[in-house]
Amino acid sequence: MTLSRTHSLATSVLVGVLLCAPAAATQVKLAWVPVSESAGYRVYWRPSTQPYGQGIDVGGLLPDADGIVRCVVGDVATDVPTYFAVTAYDTAGAESAFSNELLLKLPLLCAAAALAGCSAPVVAGGAVLSMRNGAGVNRDRLGWNWRHGAAAGAGDFGDPSRDTNYVLCLYDDSGGVSSLALTVRIPAGGTCGEKGRSCWRDLGGRGFAYLNRSMATGGLLKLKLKQGTDGRETIQMKGSGQSIALPDPVAGSFVQQDPALVVQLVNDATPSVCWEAFYSADARVHTATRFKDVSD
Repeated sequence: MTLSRTHSLATSVLVGVLLCAPAAATQVKLAWVPVSESAGYRVYWRPSTQPYGQGIDVGGLLPDADGIVRCVVGDVATDVPTYFAVTAYDTAGAESAFSNELLLKLPLLCAAAALAGCSAPVVAGGAVLSMRNGAGVNRDRLGWNWRHGAAAGAGDFGDPSRDTNYVLCLYDDSGGVSSLALTVRIPAGGTCGEKGRSCWRDLGGRGFAYLNRSMATGGLLKLKLKQGTDGRETIQMKGSGQSIALPDPVAGSFVQQDPALVVQLVNDATPSVCWEAFYSADARVHTATRFKDVSD
């Protein structure tokens, strides 16, 4: 991150490390290249919907043996995306402009139980789920075709080409007790393939598409998010090989579905948005290696 010049103070601050533990509030470690002629530094952070406050004066920190300045700040809320910036000041107290911001997000994980309030298809049978546990992990297949959704808001999909992550979560009931059976994470940004192509593609304001054919992930992963008028929003996901981790059969069944399966796609936009489908009717195909059903 580069800061502008304030008076005679050259201000080049590079924030390079953010570490935190998953908790409601935690410590965050920041690291940056020292600024020559600086007398000290101030660290600022803010939730995504708020401006910066007073910040904290961390003083004239000395660099470690590797030449990097490090600082730990505490009591940072981690239940919302949080932005950080650093300034440097000279002996007269003249402070530089803010560095470029660095965004802290916790890894997006599936909750232990299905979330409430997710968007569902507006018609029965609007989402088809199919899974196949092939002979060998590279022959596994997953498909989720979610259609006939209510119209998505302008910001529901966030911007996965930059900073909105996604995760697909499958919950399986056994004797009425739900447990998380499958997690598929689709990270924001990134490049996929030998040519360094962006994993995400903006569909001209109509949504986004993700494609990763890289064998480094052991298979194929595709996700298409498409906006539409009411009843025309669609989500299509396909996965194969090691890009997915299908559950092992239990007692001769691929899944228990006792009484239902729930599939949810969740993102970490601000605010977070999720889409879901319930599967409680007898599956069209349900064996030790295959499952296919339409939603309620």
